[in-house]
Amino acid sequence: MWWRIPLVGLAVVALAGCAPASIATWELDGPVAADSTEVEILVKRAECSSGVTGKVLAPEIEYESDRILITAFVEPLEGSSHTCPDNDAVPLVVQLSEPVMDRELVDAYCLNPDVAGYAWCRESEGMRWPPAR
Repeated sequence: MWWRIPLVGLAVVALAGCAPASIATWELDGPVAADSTEVEILVKRAECSSGVTGKVLAPEIEYESDRILITAFVEPLEGSSHTCPDNDAVPLVVQLSEPVMDRELVDAYCLNPDVAGYAWCRESEGMRWPPAR
């Protein structure tokens, strides 16, 4: 019976680290060319967080024939009461496994119909870089 207490404590610690990441929005923070294999972006937490974006996590990148979708993530928030000033922007260099070529760079967060009407998505539908065509 003595062994149950440490195991319960271990389970709580393990579960505490499993909180899902929060999605974020991003904008370009540097030049992009057709042969670029890295992109400098500024990441902002999409939800209210008292002006703090927090720790940026590895993005998800999806390559398509005409666009590259980048989904930015940040660590989950602690607590439940946050004000809604504009969150700070955190720089991140995204490494691409393929050159950009003639594909659009798209903030995949904006493809969600629930947020498509937000100002940072509405005007460009999430496109952050258009290729020269």
